[in-house]
Order: sequence, then C-alpha cells, then structure tokens
Amino acid sequence: MSDVKELVRKVIPLRTSTFGKAKGEIISRLDTLLEIVNRIELLLTELQSETRSGFRSTGSGISRLSNDTREIIFAESLRSATNGCTWLEGASFSPGRWAVGYQYLYVLFHALNEMNPKRILDLGLGQTTNMISRYALSHEGVAHDVVEHDENWIRFYSTEQGISDSTNIIKLDLAMEEREGCTAPIRVYDGFHEAIGNKQYDLISIDAPFGGDMNELARIDVLKMMPAILADSFVVMLDDYNRVGEQHTAQLMRETLDAAGIDYCEGTYQGTKRMVVFTSPDNSFLTSL
Repeated sequence: MSDVKELVRKVIPLRTSTFGKAKGEIISRLDTLLEIVNRIELLLTELQSETRSGFRSTGSGISRLSNDTREIIFAESLRSATNGCTWLEGASFSPGRWAVGYQYLYVLFHALNEMNPKRILDLGLGQTTNMISRYALSHEGVAHDVVEHDENWIRFYSTEQGISDSTNIIKLDLAMEEREGCTAPIRVYDGFHEAIGNKQYDLISIDAPFGGDMNELARIDVLKMMPAILADSFVVMLDDYNRVGEQHTAQLMRETLDAAGIDYCEGTYQGTKRMVVFTSPDNSFLTSL
C-alpha cells in the first residue's frame, strides 16, 4: 500500500495546483484504506492463531474483525460528512472504549446538522458533548443539558474543552434503584426527574450512567420519563445496544411508545459497539444512514 501511495505522489506532481486538492484527498483516502488493511491483517493473524490453538472463539474473532472494519468505515464516513462543516471546524474526537464509537458520532452529526434540534439532553459528559456543544455554540436558541456524576471529570473537561453558555452541565450523583420485576437494583442518576422537570427534548443522547454490570436493565432514567420527555419531533439514541441491559431498556421504550400510541421508527448501527436509535416518523432518515 505504501508503494501505491508513492506512485500516486509521482503521478500527481506536488506543484500541480490544478490537481492539488484532488491529490490530497486521494492520499488521505489511501491512508484510511491502509489503516483498514493493516487492521484486517492483524485480526486475521490473531484469528489464525486462535484456530491453530483450537480455541472455540474462532467465530467471535470473525465477528470482531467485521465490527472493527465497520468502525473504521464509519470513521471515514464521519470525516467525509463533516468535511467543510463550519460549526465543527477544528474539532477532534477520540471514540472507543468507554466512549461512544464512530458510528454513534456519525448518526449524531446527521441528527444535529440536518434535524437542527433546539433542545438537547446529553447523558454522559464526553465525546457526544464535544460535538453537541460546538453545535449549540454555533446555532442560536439551542439549549444543551448534560448530565454527569463525576465532579473531577466535569472540572477537567470544563478546563480543557471549555463550556459555552449554551451548554448546561447538571451534576447528579449515582444511586441504585429497585424496580419491580428486577432481581437486582439498577444504577440511575439520583434526582434525575427533579433536575429535568417538565422539559421536553428534540434530541436525547444516552451514554450514561455506566451499565456494563447491569444484566437486567440499564440506563433507565429517560425511560422512566417517557413519553412526556419527548417533543413531538424527536430522536433518542442509546449506546451499547450490544449489551443485555440496554437491549431490555430499548424493549421497554418500544412498549412505552406503543402504549402511548406514539408512532416511531427504529434503526441500529454496528461498529465496534452497537447502538439503537428511535425517531418520530419525520426523522426516520436517521434510522438508515
């Protein structure tokens, strides 16, 4: 692949202004392709090692290869989609691990850029906040509420990233809550209902509180306030849909919307992690990007 890149550099001269922009785009895309190829080669090597050792995890290795490849493709799709976007100029993101993935940011960008929401609820201070706060700063009349429990993280983020007047960080402690039908308590934000009040939101992003150890239900704060918390035109995004707790919460969201007679559309996106999105019919384009 490096030989191909060098060939492109020779074919398109460095001083040829007519093709300068196109050359840069080609080189950039080759970098992305090279990253994909290198990642695939690494995963195939790991997969071959597992197979030789007789591990039963061969199937999971193939699935991980597929998911990681999708993640890289979403990274490139996000880069292409945001190219030239004035309100994201100079922004950088670090998805993965505990943070949302590129597929989540890709859907979030389109929700912000094309739906133009005015009231946004953001559960979990991090990568989503980085994108949404830039949108809120550049669009008049946007109210962006962020719910976070970690005081030290709030202080660090506010110092490093800066917070505009359009973004309001709500610090709520974590609590464990009993719920009928569940054998174990569920982690929630303490006082969430009181902090949010009677607000309705166009866009809700759910990536907190931590739910990796919640095997029955996870991240139910918004669920408990549905459908009253939803504007007529809405989008609800839920990360970590690959986990059982979030899957059960999503199912209860469906049942709540159905019981209230609210029409909705649904879509899922798979990268390294999986996410699910629920929208009002007018925002259905976000379910099949």
